[in-house]
Amino acid sequence: MEHTLYAEVEHAAGRPLTGAEAGSVAMPAALTEKWFDGWLAERKKRAPMPLQSGSALVDRMRTLQPYQRAGSPGEHPLALLAAHTNLAKHRMPVVAALRLAMILPDDGTPVDARVRIPNPVEGPGDVLAETPLGVRVPVSLFPTIGLRRPGTDRWPVLVKELDDIASWVRTQAVPILITGTPDVDPLPASFDIDQGHDDERGAIGAGNYATAEERHKRRLAAAIVRMDLPDLIAGHPDKPDRGPIDRWVASLSDDEILDRMGRFRAGSTVAAAERTFRLIDGMLTEVRAFEAASSDE
Repeated sequence: MEHTLYAEVEHAAGRPLTGAEAGSVAMPAALTEKWFDGWLAERKKRAPMPLQSGSALVDRMRTLQPYQRAGSPGEHPLALLAAHTNLAKHRMPVVAALRLAMILPDDGTPVDARVRIPNPVEGPGDVLAETPLGVRVPVSLFPTIGLRRPGTDRWPVLVKELDDIASWVRTQAVPILITGTPDVDPLPASFDIDQGHDDERGAIGAGNYATAEERHKRRLAAAIVRMDLPDLIAGHPDKPDRGPIDRWVASLSDDEILDRMGRFRAGSTVAAAERTFRLIDGMLTEVRAFEAASSDE
């Protein structure tokens, strides 16, 4: 954001900034309008004209300030961005912890029958589950990574917290700073930085619009399907060997595995059951073809 702001200040000024002017360029995160006005007044003597009160650029900066969210300015993406970066930059590394979003008994036992799972609280050190002495209840754990919000005891999901901030910067802050409105073609969420580019605009235009959170969810979904799909195919009436099925599933990309699973439809009718059988039969044919091709190599 501050790189964008600096470029816009220099562009509006029509010349390179002096050292004092360059040092005045920053993006505040004001929780009150009074604080923002004071920030502007404090820089009045050394800031270039584009950063003086009443300029178009300052009006755009004002639009992005956390105090514009009257109900909860501290929850505004800019306020969160400032809190996280200031803590990590000046005081200590980011603090993250493993959290459990869900705990479920594997055998379908009602939670309170043989195992008690306390309501989770945000933060490390929780009791995961309690059972009577000597009773074993297999459970599945669904973990996630929590990121501690600076100055609070809250532990929001890391990928969700960062995605909310990054998406706001990409779809709101940068467009508004440059054009004055978010109603423009969105910037991609990422682009290839593994190699240099002669045409930066072309590289950005060819970027990927899938966010890190979306890619993360897709990887999780694919991992779950990789566990479930072999069981479906192994249940075929031909009773196929599990080894070739596992090898075929392992050979599929995430997109391919999700495509296979996406073909199934829920239903309790005879027609739905027949459709499911045809899908499993077709995948077993794929397994056999894959195994035959592997044997010929």
